[in-house]
Amino acid sequence: VAGFLGATSLPTATVGSVYTSGNTISLTGGAPPITWTALPLPTGLSINSSGVITGTPTTLSGSPYTVSVTAKDVNNATSSQNFALTVNPALKITPATLPLGIPSVVYTTTTLVGSGGSGSGYTFTQTGLPPGLSLSNAGVLSGTPTSSAGSPYAVNVTITDSTPASATIPYTIVIAPPLSISGPSSLPAGVVNVVYGATTVTATGGSGSY
Repeated sequence: VAGFLGATSLPTATVGSVYTSGNTISLTGGAPPITWTALPLPTGLSINSSGVITGTPTTLSGSPYTVSVTAKDVNNATSSQNFALTVNPALKITPATLPLGIPSVVYTTTTLVGSGGSGSGYTFTQTGLPPGLSLSNAGVLSGTPTSSAGSPYAVNVTITDSTPASATIPYTIVIAPPLSISGPSSLPAGVVNVVYGATTVTATGGSGSY
């Protein structure tokens, strides 16, 4: 095996995010098939038969790593090179829960805040939001729900950082039925200095707490 070409560092990995080293590890010479080994690797990563490191790291313990990659050809000729690999902490989003919504009532504007990963360049996308709500790339959730049909909604928010690594965080959004009041269509007349007859008016919908 003649040797390696190109960079001596690998793309940054992030705990919990799918990783690939792409074409960073490049070899010249050697008689195929080539057998690859890479040690040590973070738990969750491995090197495939094409010399590409893939997987989803489960820990950043030991980062940064000095990974020794060895290529061996069919004639048992070998070549090795060290590559630097950094693993970032897992991407997270706060808050962990989202406010309840009510149809035709302006939703409590909520800003999602990212952490972990590279620490910068966070953008947000989503699937599954209730109709009438939207999420900006900057993580601002706002709008006015138009219906409670389908509630509770399973919403997946994907955060992407500058590396770019990404992670998808599941949320649940409840859109409560509209507030309504039930009771008699008219109230009894009152008389001065006479105890008024008790009349019950019942509220339904909304959060359920009054």
